[in-house]
Amino acid sequence: MNRGKSMKPYYILRSIKFDENIQKYSTVQQAGMDHITNDNPKTTFQKTDLQILDNFIKYDFTSEMNKNSKGRAYGTDEIFESFILIKEDKFYFSHQHELIILATNKETFNKFHEHMADSEEFKFEKIEIDFAEIIKNKKALGIESIWVGEIPEETHVSTVSFHGCKIEDSNRYEEIIREGAKIKNLSLIYDHNGQQEKIMITKQGGIIVYDNILESDVLDLIEDIYKNLLLPNLEIN
Repeated sequence: MNRGKSMKPYYILRSIKFDENIQKYSTVQQAGMDHITNDNPKTTFQKTDLQILDNFIKYDFTSEMNKNSKGRAYGTDEIFESFILIKEDKFYFSHQHELIILATNKETFNKFHEHMADSEEFKFEKIEIDFAEIIKNKKALGIESIWVGEIPEETHVSTVSFHGCKIEDSNRYEEIIREGAKIKNLSLIYDHNGQQEKIMITKQGGIIVYDNILESDVLDLIEDIYKNLLLPNLEIN
């Protein structure tokens, strides 16, 4: 594996329906509904020209979202107060596990899922993670950090982070979880084919990879994490 220091986010969606024969798709194709027009933010995607990955179909996708921000376009005095932000990324369809793996950030992932909700050709489901079971999983070689949210109001804090060795066994961690706080994400060392990989897992099914890994290798890693760490414990939204 080619390695370097990087934090690359990937987000997983369970694929319920996926039409592999479609070469190019846009959510404006769903415009039989009154609330969708060509001016609305949309998601479009198409198969990449070169498909060289075993067991995956690779797509380029563009996701648009409204941004409220005052500004002026170059070369004009006209002021605008909102604009459409365009984000270009990639996603992969896994034949083996019927997954969508999006190489993008959380905001774009959520917007992609939102835009695709009315599609007839594609149906995706988000997953939520059972962190308590992941912590106990034998493939989790060591928990390095845990971020906890939904803290009881009387503590006057919104999030708490825990770092160090065996933090999941600390009295403070056990106490705050017992009081009803929820894990937002955790970082751990994961055993992948005898190689120790540092990753972060988020509550929405995000997998943050800390090392810069070749495309085919990182997809294999994410499928392995899904199969051995997430799949036995996940809940479907």
